[in-house]
Amino acid sequence: MTAWPTLDGQTPLTANDVAGLRLPVLTRGDLDALEALSIAGASGWLRRPGPRNAASCLDDSFLDGLHRAMLGDVWTWAGRRRQHDTNIGCEWHQIPKRLAQLRIERDGWMPYAMDPDEVAVRVSHRLVAIDLYPNGNGRHARLVADHLAMALGRAPFTWGRSNLVAVDQVRRRHLAALRAADGGDIAPLVAFARG
Repeated sequence: MTAWPTLDGQTPLTANDVAGLRLPVLTRGDLDALEALSIAGASGWLRRPGPRNAASCLDDSFLDGLHRAMLGDVWTWAGRRRQHDTNIGCEWHQIPKRLAQLRIERDGWMPYAMDPDEVAVRVSHRLVAIDLYPNGNGRHARLVADHLAMALGRAPFTWGRSNLVAVDQVRRRHLAALRAADGGDIAPLVAFARG
């Protein structure tokens, strides 16, 4: 049973997940607003000037630390891997194996075998497919991609913000691009990330 209704592409939050809220929240909309404020601080921290290491972007300490920085003010379980199955990701006990596979793939993609934007977007897409945490996985994966893009000498992605007409339209474009990537066509997701 989920605590609140979810949009297409969202992971439902269980009552156990919601028990980890640090502040009282009545609606999914209130939760989204609270998370957005918390994530803005992590985004600024991540985008600060300075050297970046592309190889470390998939280290457990970086991934969990980023999730904690993003959502630690909202959730007690921020930065801790999920311990239950969801509608989106792999079986929870497969997370370590899937991350190890992603690290091997990333190492094969970098730095010369593939365009840096494509490498970063592929990493983001695979992280979404794994679904590491009870909540915040898409936003987390996009920040990891931004970090990796900057480590590879590129600007952070805009993720469709430059063409924002309506939230619904942008979300539909993003989900369509994710589904195309699920089917093996990464180009729409790369275009969306840079659009």
